[in-house]
Amino acid sequence: MDINEIRITGTVERYNKYTSGKPMIRLLVNVWRERVPVIAFGDLAARGFSEGSRIEARGFIQSTAYTAKDGAKRYGWQIVARELAPI
Repeated sequence: MDINEIRITGTVERYNKYTSGKPMIRLLVNVWRERVPVIAFGDLAARGFSEGSRIEARGFIQSTAYTAKDGAKRYGWQIVARELAPI
């Protein structure tokens, strides 16, 4: 186990698949009372998950920064999955 590894289990609340360029999926996973953003690339993105399915995700945390429509700088985080599995 890597020191920066995180593992979560939860229910997929939102599922988006992107096909332009490298395959990518973005999941919003409900863990207890929190919604955790998870992204996956390549072969992991080819797997079929649906909203309401229970999954386990392992990966690392990545911080993000973006500029909102109102011009304010926003910060967040997401999990970049190395493994995704139904449970």
